[in-house]
Amino acid sequence: KHLRFLAKLEVKSEHSRDAKKYEWLRSSREHEASQATVTHQRMQEVKATEIRLRETDIRVHQAHSEVLDKEAETLRLKIQFHQMMQASKAALDGGVG
Repeated sequence: KHLRFLAKLEVKSEHSRDAKKYEWLRSSREHEASQATVTHQRMQEVKATEIRLRETDIRVHQAHSEVLDKEAETLRLKIQFHQMMQASKAALDGGVG
């Protein structure tokens, strides 16, 4: 009878150890899954931020290109203006003499 009691006690003890081990493993896997989810979300946020940064960089370059185009247009108009002024002055000087 005593051996039977010890055998039952051993089985209960082993079951308890297995249950605790299972719970620890389940908890560990749950934590790992949670960490993986958080890591993935952070990586997605980083990628989204990089995309927004690249889009902003493209808009900045486009705006800079437009500024340079306007500056070139302004310089062309200044050159035309000076050429017209010189032609006008030459015509006035030539007509007076």
